[in-house]
Amino acid sequence: MYTSENGVCDIGIKKTNGEEFKHLYKLYFNHQLSTTKLSEEIQLDRYVAVMNNKSAVNFRIRFPGEGIYKMELYGGSPTGFPLICSFRLDCNEDVSNVKPFPCNPEAGFGPNLVTTAAGLDPESHKTGFINIKKSKTVNIRFNLTKQVLVQTVLVHNNIKENVLNQHVNHKIKGQELEVNVEVPQQGEYALQIHTKPKGSSEPFKNTCNYLLASEDMNKKKRFYEVSLHIELSLHLLIPLFRLI
Repeated sequence: MYTSENGVCDIGIKKTNGEEFKHLYKLYFNHQLSTTKLSEEIQLDRYVAVMNNKSAVNFRIRFPGEGIYKMELYGGSPTGFPLICSFRLDCNEDVSNVKPFPCNPEAGFGPNLVTTAAGLDPESHKTGFINIKKSKTVNIRFNLTKQVLVQTVLVHNNIKENVLNQHVNHKIKGQELEVNVEVPQQGEYALQIHTKPKGSSEPFKNTCNYLLASEDMNKKKRFYEVSLHIELSLHLLIPLFRLI
């Protein structure tokens, strides 16, 4: 069992021997054991961000309400998505100010296997989080190993798409993709990069995502941005164990 700290919990799975496997998760709220009620309209998957980096996959969990939760992690295998482990997560704090993430992409945030398979090799930003200052442009670059068409989309919980479209653009020059993004105001955003093979009639597929945060550097961090971090090594999770 783990208890939230400042309304957040991070669970990290170390990658062993540089292995790259896809991971899935499920987050549940225990209505029977919890003393408070959680609205059925809340989409719990919007409160989890999968952060990819070279050495680990991190699951950042925000809690939309007090109560008892269960987290299940799947994957870590080249042959499928077996259940790796499950955790009981307790949140005993006032989390009324906690907000969902801007989006919940299946590939998570940060370059990963999907990114490289699509022909994008990250050159500049190799993790999923970018701290961005208001009105300052961030330049994200990829080397292209395939000929692709690209779409870039900026996402925010409250700002309309037509406004956000004015703050992101991209260009392909030779074998390099350059994405330029800025944010119209302080807050949390998601940058989504979609691709498809050049000349293909297929729909665009999500290839890479970044979580962008723009905050006043002199402002005290919101309480749910500081977290309890739990790090696990994948080989220690087998055989399967349960904590709930």
